[in-house]
Amino acid sequence: MYFYFSSSFPAAIKFNGIYYGVIHDTVKSCNFEDNFTPFIEVCPLSSSGNALNFLPEKEFLDNPPDGVTVTDMRGGYLLQFPKRYSFSQLSVIKQQKFPDLLVTVFKENGIKVSIETKSDFFVETINLDLSAVDVKRFSINNKNFIALNFLGDYNTLSVYLIDQKITKVFSREVQSFSFDNGFSTTEVFKDMAKHKVVTEWIFENNAFRSHLKTVTCDPNFKIEKLPLSLLPFAFLEDLLVGADVSEYLSDSIKKNADKLSGYLGKFIGVMPPPLFRNIDEVGLIYPNGKNKYKVDYCTLDFIDRKITNVKKSDC
Repeated sequence: MYFYFSSSFPAAIKFNGIYYGVIHDTVKSCNFEDNFTPFIEVCPLSSSGNALNFLPEKEFLDNPPDGVTVTDMRGGYLLQFPKRYSFSQLSVIKQQKFPDLLVTVFKENGIKVSIETKSDFFVETINLDLSAVDVKRFSINNKNFIALNFLGDYNTLSVYLIDQKITKVFSREVQSFSFDNGFSTTEVFKDMAKHKVVTEWIFENNAFRSHLKTVTCDPNFKIEKLPLSLLPFAFLEDLLVGADVSEYLSDSIKKNADKLSGYLGKFIGVMPPPLFRNIDEVGLIYPNGKNKYKVDYCTLDFIDRKITNVKKSDC
């Protein structure tokens, strides 16, 4: 069985007590023989990491604990170890008072958000590296909201509905946002086309729903300049962000272009096949539960650089 290991903090990794190497923002792989289950030790080399010892057996892989994320790649597993977000000292990062509510972001064994009104109290722990927090209040359709913009390497916007009960109704990484004439966000993707997606949101049934989406890409990105081997990845990245994919498609498949997203499902990322898969496959990453993801695969057929068929792999 193939295993891949990656960590957001520097750590040494050992198998049955034998040092294997250091992992940190890169991926190390190992192919364990059948019926061999090593005792794995993850030993942090900085204060931002958690020590972890485990056997990579079915129960562990099916129900990963906090401190590890498991991706089932159908033939192998990727195990990723996130940073430890814990702080022993109590300190306030941001506090803002309004006539009818109080918002506090503070450190105490992690970073916590507290929102208090006369009728309710809301608290949650968030796992983010942040340098500051901006607090904004806005209203849509007579509904009141608080927006917290967590500033750091990646800006995360969280929005909370302020009602009799306080409810978190939105959270995602964004480059920027606006509450002028409604609620809109701008996201920038680190993909081949460097997509930028501007989304206008409406609030229905106690949730924000995408109402209008505008997708643009780097003007220097040209499909005709890509090698044929990269076309499947560029196509799927376009499909992921909701761009117009008609330029990739043959006439025979264009009539079914609107069915492609439903056919492939709500994948959140695209990846090349690991070495134990067919080289012609493309991996699609899906959420699969708490601390879990899975990878399904598909193949694309081309004639004259146009897609004539998209087929999901059976296994």
